[in-house]
Amino acid sequence: MSDNSLMSILKARTKADHDRLESLVFFKELIRRSLPLDSYIRYLRLLSIIHWSLEKELSLCADERVKKIWHPKRARYNLLINDLDYYSDYLIKDVLDAVNLTQDFCSLIRRHSSKGALYLLGYFYVFEGSTRGSVKLREILKENFNKGKDFSGISYFVNYGDKVNEYWDEFVEQMNALKLDEGETEKVCLSAIDCFQRLYQIIECLDGNKERKHLYTVIALNPMAGNHPVPQDEKELKVSIDVAYKCLKDFPYLMMRYGTSGRHFTLSDSAWLTYLTEFSQEIINTQVNWLLNVLTTRGVPSILLEIHLDYLFQELTREKPEKREDYNKLNITRDLIQNQRVAILNDETVKTIQQEFKEKITSQEGDKLPEAIPLLASAMCDEFRGIEGALSSLKSWLYDAKIFSQDWIKAILEAEQKLKQIALSKK
Repeated sequence: MSDNSLMSILKARTKADHDRLESLVFFKELIRRSLPLDSYIRYLRLLSIIHWSLEKELSLCADERVKKIWHPKRARYNLLINDLDYYSDYLIKDVLDAVNLTQDFCSLIRRHSSKGALYLLGYFYVFEGSTRGSVKLREILKENFNKGKDFSGISYFVNYGDKVNEYWDEFVEQMNALKLDEGETEKVCLSAIDCFQRLYQIIECLDGNKERKHLYTVIALNPMAGNHPVPQDEKELKVSIDVAYKCLKDFPYLMMRYGTSGRHFTLSDSAWLTYLTEFSQEIINTQVNWLLNVLTTRGVPSILLEIHLDYLFQELTREKPEKREDYNKLNITRDLIQNQRVAILNDETVKTIQQEFKEKITSQEGDKLPEAIPLLASAMCDEFRGIEGALSSLKSWLYDAKIFSQDWIKAILEAEQKLKQIALSKK
């Protein structure tokens, strides 16, 4: 590699900040095998937010030079999610300063994506370079945080397996092949330096020897959810998580269509809805109505939110009966949503059409998505009461020939026509 190549320049320009980052107590404790599990989990959570933002912007970037460097095989966000799933039973608080600094960094990544795509390459250089350092940490991490035969909980650090050097050499070659002028090279260098410095500030906050404010945060549930509040009462937070998983179990649609992101947003929505019980009925109604509009236009009919609110009321009241009055606000909001739905299509009507639908399809398809007709009916009601796109956003998936058989599609079209006729008659 020539001394004036991009990668040589980057290595020289970032060396001081790279060395400074590695000098942190966090990494010293990690190498000494004395890093607390709580700190490690917090570290993974913070990395997940950064990787979500960076990989999303890299994948969407239209700059041809960035497109030559980024490839989905280099994505590591899903590995972080797998690792965090391994530790999902650990309900620990996050360091507030670290979360805020990380959110600031992610905001910067998004801004640079639209105003200076080359900055993304500097950030990516730092994280791609970390794959080489991770090789040295694998055995330490496995000894500390995974006693099993696989790499659960530490897969982020073994993402390329035995191809780390091969992938790195490819990355070096691709970066050096970019034709950047002096000003463009400087942008990449400055963003790499900035990345190291921001990581230093973030990870320094994880030093357990320093007094920091700790809170339960939404990133523990959903790295994609931004920074909205969640309950600080441990019992309430646990209930909200349990209810989210009950919704996911009772309504396979959410995971079938949205996968991991469906699970994450169900978890974060559940925590946020629980948090809202601290406020007045008017505020809850307004906020839930906002969420309803967001969800329905993204393919999640209001009946799912309606049932989610019902589950939360029941389980929160069971866990903390002394707060029944607060939790009943969710019940009141649920009733408002339900009343609007059944005024257009009542439950008995939907059940009748659902039974007719089930008789026209195989039991295998029916069992795969038992809530299909209630979802369709709810989306139609949402559309009829003014939420534009509520029905089409569901149908784009529910009528997909790549997912469902022709018999399914024919039967559900017939069900839609019957539901529509009844709904129109109520106008």
